[in-house]
Amino acid sequence: MGGPPSEPERWHLTLAFLGDRDEAPVDALARVSWLPFDLHLAGSGSFPGVEWAGVDGDLTALHDLATQVAAACRVQLGTYRPHLTYGRRGRALLPRDYVGPSWTVDSFDLVHIVLSRPVEHQVLQRYASS
Repeated sequence: MGGPPSEPERWHLTLAFLGDRDEAPVDALARVSWLPFDLHLAGSGSFPGVEWAGVDGDLTALHDLATQVAAACRVQLGTYRPHLTYGRRGRALLPRDYVGPSWTVDSFDLVHIVLSRPVEHQVLQRYASS
């Protein structure tokens, strides 16, 4: 196993990547509507520079939310493979059969990421379920 995972405030499950924009889609995202649903962590993996935990539970609701967020922000969703990024550059590895905590998705954040050392995650707006 590598070093410790990154700080929990940096862990994230991406719904849609918006890229560089002149203005954040704050108002468009306010129109996204969904009911709370449950997820839990299950499995793990990595891709170059990123360690992640898999996500299981009500994946239909998660995919629906990701689709709405992408549509509201006018981005292509592509193939959505939900995962929680918890570490970078081989810092920590979970076993492939990892089963982790569960939670209720009742909000999501619009986050601006500043690529610095360390990477900064700035929450611009939080959106609650309806």
